[in-house]
Amino acid sequence: MKVGKILSCAAVLGWLSAASAQAQPAAFDLRVEAISHATVAIRFQIEGLSRPTRTWVEYGPTHTLGFRTDQNRSSTTSAFRSVTIGGLAPDSRYYFRVMVQDEPSGAVATWYCPSGESGTGYACDGPDAPPTFHTAPLPTDGPILPAEPERFEQPFPQITGERFDVGVDEQQRCLDLQAQLNAAAAADPEKNHEVVIPAGATCYGEHVLPRKRGSGVVLVRPSTPLDFLPPAGVRIDPSFRPLMATLSVPPDWRTPGIFPRVALSTASGSGCETPCTEGWRLVGLEVTHPGHSDVAPRSARILAFSERRAGETVVELDAPFQVQFGQAVAIGGVTGAAQLNRVWTVTPVSETSFAIATPLPEGGVSGGYATQAFSLHVEGCTAGPQPVCRTGLPHGLPEPPAVAIESVDNAVVKTPSLGWPFVSTVEITGAPAGYDGLWGATQVSGGVRLTGPSTPTGACSGGCGEARPRTPVQTFAFDAEPRLNGSHLYTVVSETEVRLDDVTEATAEVSSGYLTVDPNSYPRLVVLGAEARNIVLDRCWLHGRGFPSRLQAGIAISSSDSALVDSMVSQVNSWRAITPLTGAIDLGVFGSPGTVAFPITIGDASRVTVRNNLIENSPGITLYVEQFRLSSELTPTDLVIEGNTFHNDDSFRPGAGVSNGRYHGFRHAIELKRGQRVSIANNVIDGVWADIVPLGPAIGLLSRGGADVPNNRIQDVSVRNNVLRRVATGIQLLGVDDQIDAPSLPMARVAIENNLFESVDYYTMRGAPSQLGGFGPPNNFGGQIVYSSGTLEDLTIRHNTAVDNRGRGPTFFWYGVGRGSGVQVTDNILTHNDDFSYGGLPRPDKLSQFETKIEGTPKDGFELIFTQTPNPDPRSSFARNLVLPGVRDSSSPKAYDDPEPGRNFTKGDCEAFYAGFDQIECAGAGGVQETANQRLAAVFPNRSAVDSVNGRGADVASLSAAKAGIRGANAIVTGGAASLELQTGAGESCFVDLSETSDFAQFRRLDAPGGELRTIALDGLESGRTYHYRVKCSSETRFGELTVP
Repeated sequence: MKVGKILSCAAVLGWLSAASAQAQPAAFDLRVEAISHATVAIRFQIEGLSRPTRTWVEYGPTHTLGFRTDQNRSSTTSAFRSVTIGGLAPDSRYYFRVMVQDEPSGAVATWYCPSGESGTGYACDGPDAPPTFHTAPLPTDGPILPAEPERFEQPFPQITGERFDVGVDEQQRCLDLQAQLNAAAAADPEKNHEVVIPAGATCYGEHVLPRKRGSGVVLVRPSTPLDFLPPAGVRIDPSFRPLMATLSVPPDWRTPGIFPRVALSTASGSGCETPCTEGWRLVGLEVTHPGHSDVAPRSARILAFSERRAGETVVELDAPFQVQFGQAVAIGGVTGAAQLNRVWTVTPVSETSFAIATPLPEGGVSGGYATQAFSLHVEGCTAGPQPVCRTGLPHGLPEPPAVAIESVDNAVVKTPSLGWPFVSTVEITGAPAGYDGLWGATQVSGGVRLTGPSTPTGACSGGCGEARPRTPVQTFAFDAEPRLNGSHLYTVVSETEVRLDDVTEATAEVSSGYLTVDPNSYPRLVVLGAEARNIVLDRCWLHGRGFPSRLQAGIAISSSDSALVDSMVSQVNSWRAITPLTGAIDLGVFGSPGTVAFPITIGDASRVTVRNNLIENSPGITLYVEQFRLSSELTPTDLVIEGNTFHNDDSFRPGAGVSNGRYHGFRHAIELKRGQRVSIANNVIDGVWADIVPLGPAIGLLSRGGADVPNNRIQDVSVRNNVLRRVATGIQLLGVDDQIDAPSLPMARVAIENNLFESVDYYTMRGAPSQLGGFGPPNNFGGQIVYSSGTLEDLTIRHNTAVDNRGRGPTFFWYGVGRGSGVQVTDNILTHNDDFSYGGLPRPDKLSQFETKIEGTPKDGFELIFTQTPNPDPRSSFARNLVLPGVRDSSSPKAYDDPEPGRNFTKGDCEAFYAGFDQIECAGAGGVQETANQRLAAVFPNRSAVDSVNGRGADVASLSAAKAGIRGANAIVTGGAASLELQTGAGESCFVDLSETSDFAQFRRLDAPGGELRTIALDGLESGRTYHYRVKCSSETRFGELTVP
């Protein structure tokens, strides 16, 4: 039966299922938007929304439709829906209908429109007929490639105005940097001025580039002659620190953990028109924060407890403490209420008191102390097993009390309350067989669930022993006894003594080290706001101090016409402890394993350049184009991310053989949530592991929508001439937001060209523990070169080389969930490893999220997904690719030398798999005894020097700038003559500094002429002396020494 309802837009709703007693949800306010030659977005709202719904769109070139989108399930939180349809033919009419299903009842409502009533983006043909939309014409017959970004360049300013000198005290601390910045901003706005800081000075404070408008540029630099720094186009590195000046966050406790202080920011505020400040260039500056030992710990005795209001207790101290909201303070030594002895986030009440969020305990509560410490100096530790370490101040280490267990059943432990807010490890004693011991734990209602490789299954009710939360302490800088360094379970002996329970032996009593638990100090370095413009950081070093510091934000760029060039960003990372014996990630004070750092963030900005920087040991989202925005424009736009090196040591990868023993969360090296006209080119990405996101892709183009970005889109992105090494997965594309009530427009015009994927290895590049895999690594099907999901249009993947990508799903090009058009995968060299039957392209049986079951060959699946409904898209092709047949289990090195069919993916297997595709060549001579390594060697005799083959694959010669670096720097001393030979890219800009001291406080600079092989004569050296040399090229530095006989 059909029931009509006239809405404000004159639409009619027809019920296709039996009505239920409860009002059923239905669509209204329908619009067809973002119509292109291949995609449309159908937006509508849900009326009568009170329960979960499923929505989809059926469509086709005739009234019979025949196609439909995937079903999207949504909760009741938002009435807005958006469904994207892709794979449409250009300049064509399509019929469609919107389907809304009430999930509990199964009732389905369909949207119709009456004759003659048309709406936004659609028309109607007659009564009760599906409405229609019409796609746009094809703009060109050939591949539709990304538009190039508009590039920002700020010429280096020649000083035409005044010089403003910063004063320093006897300790080389700046006295008046902010005053000099203000004076320079107030000077003639059309001239170029300079603010000069003495080299070696440190300027503590939260400095602001003040309000300034005009064509002039203010240069902020050290007093070192700029000729002593690397020339423009060559990166800075820490060896130049004596010649630099430093900006630093202040070393005090006035920095609350949730309101971090910033070393440098830009002017903003009411009454300041954009640009509020413009025209600044910072050269040769170090930007950092204080080290742990620079922040003095403090402790005070507790005088009394009182109730401030219900659920809140005030702690009165015997000395000023002056905390700020959100800071972490440890309370210890309290008698009568052991639950108070823990770390709290506090609210200030007075200079000598603060409040904690817990009811005032009943009964006699007395004694105790409060300690706030970034780290505490350890005065000494005893020898032998379970050494006891002594601190000068009360350490404030929490020791949760044990509580009685009410019951256990199948690894679930029920207790009245563990008295601890965030539990990741628990110790069980006196329980039934199999339960006693240390366990990882996740909190559930009324208790915890034990986790680990093998958990107990028995049951008990009443008298089931005790459970006690355990948390680790970090000890470090014990140079005389390295076994004391690391993460340790502990027992509090006294307010200044702690026993390291899991240290089996300390050979001798030692002194001088540090301990820390969970310092919640999170400074930020540089914030360039959206009200600023024309800001450049040039040859600067932005860095964290490393463990135990946490630095979660390096530089945030929301200012247009801005750049970070020839600089170094290092140690912008965070950490969590890994609990000994259980391997669990400790949840810390705030109860989260998340430690993601954001070394470089780009916000609402246009024309931003990040070029020729070394971003080192900064796992997290290393360069992040965030999804949230304040402006209504499609920003950021015109981004240039070129010539950078993203490098992370394995010491930061949890579970690696050389791991530092801590957990560092990782998502991507480069992640875009939005943006248009973006160039990602000539970069080296070395070291990305899977951890927080399933695949662990090095580059993620991941569209996100939401209330503030309803028409967000990633479009016009070029990924060219990059080298990816030691990564879990190459590139992930999310065409549209996969959240139904947070829509985005389909991704458009992406080119992935001339990239070299040297070592994509999901089996190796995984963290353990990890947020997805718990104690172990994630077990998703990673190892892809390009992973695509969701609707997209005009994707070009050509002239790339992927050598032996390994993983549980090592496809060269994976596609799923949503149709696409204009997808061209041509002229590549790819490896086909067949782990779990995934292969170089998805087999049809792997594509389960489409409206019809896909059967047949990989070619059939490719054509059905990249279809201009209802026919195959003539602009989509998989052609002229060279395939290297690999193995069936790439996790096994032995498989590469095994000719057995069960382990070997042969040339014949390859030819059968790619049958029907145009001009696909499967490498190898064939034959039953040919192994994968033999086929690889036939194409690439030297695996370290791969190149294009007959015009297919990456042109490695053009990648020399990206590979760059210095491939050799050897000193040659013959008699009294000395020279230096080095190999590098022919276009690299290089020089050599020669010094008699290793700190290069004084040096002589020598030119290194062009070419790949260069010889630099080292004249004027004295016999019997040792010299230090520093070889600097655009993207790398090498050090060495030589002695003249």
